[in-house]
Amino acid sequence: MNIRNIEPDTQATRAAPLAAPSLNVVVRDFETGNPVIEGIAERGSLVTIKNLHQGITLGSVVASELDGSWSFTIESKLRVSGLHRADGSASEANGLYSLMPLSEVMSLRERFGSEFSHSGHTVLDTAKAAYKMNTDAQTWYVWAQLDGGYLISRTSGEDEWYQERSQQAVRLPEWLSDQWGWDGRTHPDDIVVTSTTTPAASYRWMAGTPEIRSWNGIDLSNLTQRITVEQTDKAGRRSDINMDYVVITNVTPYVLDLDASRRGTQTLLDTTARPDDLKHGTSFIADLDRSIVGHGIDVTSMNVTLSGGDLDLTGDKLLLDEALNLDKDLPWVYDRTVGGVNGVDYTYDSSTRTLRLERTHQPIIGSAFYGDSAEKVIESLRLQNAEGTPGKRLISITMNDGYNSPASTATLIIAAPGAGDGRG
Repeated sequence: MNIRNIEPDTQATRAAPLAAPSLNVVVRDFETGNPVIEGIAERGSLVTIKNLHQGITLGSVVASELDGSWSFTIESKLRVSGLHRADGSASEANGLYSLMPLSEVMSLRERFGSEFSHSGHTVLDTAKAAYKMNTDAQTWYVWAQLDGGYLISRTSGEDEWYQERSQQAVRLPEWLSDQWGWDGRTHPDDIVVTSTTTPAASYRWMAGTPEIRSWNGIDLSNLTQRITVEQTDKAGRRSDINMDYVVITNVTPYVLDLDASRRGTQTLLDTTARPDDLKHGTSFIADLDRSIVGHGIDVTSMNVTLSGGDLDLTGDKLLLDEALNLDKDLPWVYDRTVGGVNGVDYTYDSSTRTLRLERTHQPIIGSAFYGDSAEKVIESLRLQNAEGTPGKRLISITMNDGYNSPASTATLIIAAPGAGDGRG
């Protein structure tokens, strides 16, 4: 929402008030989390950009002498300091890290070594901001592990890496230091970063206080921030401010955990049922983990894609508030109740076998799946086949808030008649 957008009065006299520069937030480069803002000011004037949300000046730029145009890229960086190796020397992991584009984060999702995970399978959490720093010899990352806390490491290497000692699974790495400060803790054990040389042993280094701080005050927590601009002309006159509200993020929604009964995030699930169950309609997923919902990431839509060699496009039906034919397109239908959740809109594309679900605009909360409403909708999805045809059918689910989360896939296995009760 643009609060003010005042074009400068280029004909103003020295006695006239100086108008605020125009301000426009540009979507260009938004995938990197570094949006561009631009506008028009007095020719040659100094435009100063501030983030009132963090109470900090982001920078300044001189408007064009030709037409008064100006442009500024809001960069997101972290300053890491205070890390020490086992011999007490300063770590090369100290330095200035830059926010990674989401496309690069996705490419690294399963590229980190097994030494960083107790299970031996390390997965980067794309729902949290990740940063990198290139040095002459290597690349260091600040990243979060799925089902774990933040780490500072290379993609591999047991000789030196650091992890969030608290394991509180905070949303942003700089919140670690901030949380400790807010809690009033001052003992070194509360703020030290763990240095691990092998998966089984960890050592705490007290020399220096490790800090992870936002370098320029950009908050990537999905919170609304107030960006302001003002200009100072060549005569030294300062204008009023122009302000826009901005949400800056380059993370995906959380990944669905398909089985609350098992430890860790389960992105794959097999469910077995009998032909008689399928005749009446049976669920792909019965017990989604709801512990992660409500973490500040709004799910604005969901995609559910059906597949599998035994999927029967003419005989299988997907049950929502009514039966959905899988061999026919369905235009948007609105304001339905699915899984006890009101105001659900959906459409179906038979060529891709994809169901897209969104939310009718709701008073106060807007058009997002808040709380556990997304989980309620997903758990309610059932497959029906009047003949009880055996075989395997799959659904893959992605959450969306402008970016798609990694998919979670559930397989429904209908046992052939005579193969037992299908529940073993």
